[in-house]
Amino acid sequence: KQMHSKNAIPRPEFSLCFSRSNDATRDGTGAGAMTLGGVDPRLHMTPMVFAKNVKGSGFYAVHLKAMYLREGGGLSAQTISSDLDKYHKLDLSESQLNSGNVIVDSGTTDTYVNRAWAGPFKKEWKKLTGTDYNHNPRAITAEEVAALPTIIMVIQVDDGNVGDEPDGDPNDIANYAGNTELSSNPKDIVIAIPAMHYMEFDSDSNKYVPRFYTEESSGSVLGANAMMGHDVYFDVAK
Repeated sequence: KQMHSKNAIPRPEFSLCFSRSNDATRDGTGAGAMTLGGVDPRLHMTPMVFAKNVKGSGFYAVHLKAMYLREGGGLSAQTISSDLDKYHKLDLSESQLNSGNVIVDSGTTDTYVNRAWAGPFKKEWKKLTGTDYNHNPRAITAEEVAALPTIIMVIQVDDGNVGDEPDGDPNDIANYAGNTELSSNPKDIVIAIPAMHYMEFDSDSNKYVPRFYTEESSGSVLGANAMMGHDVYFDVAK
């Protein structure tokens, strides 16, 4: 906001594209990119899609339609009808999912969700992995991490005219729900959070620690590890 008011950037917009390296060096660690004044399409492998910001000021908040655990892991948010049997929906209403707001906050390293999510999340996790979900360090391999469930969130699409929405069949656009059971609106947005993003490697113990927390008393925070692997564009002007 300050840079825009001083005409240092053309528009009151910014974008964040986080990555993660398990190795830290004296020369630095590749952490991703921040773009001030807009978004850099050179970072994009698929078209940009737009979620609705449901708060008029302060934190940026989204509205969740549903949440799933996808069996077998995987990085992509592309929804393919033949794979829908791998999607396991959490038994949570929209009011439970959005209780106290769901904010997108890069200043929070990990992701913290309302404790109403805890029971359904842990139930599906146990069903898919055979283990209890907790935050104890785990001595597992990178291959085993990659096979853990991918967290899938379905987010309400912006219903305005942003101007840069992708054209074409929603079934062919990676972050749209398409004509699937994931959402009644084929343009609702699907975000994939693979285990390699919510499982943090501890180089001191050579173990992985789960960083998706289900203990918040009010509200939920999609932190940097939920944003990781996506270019998240905060289009403040629109």
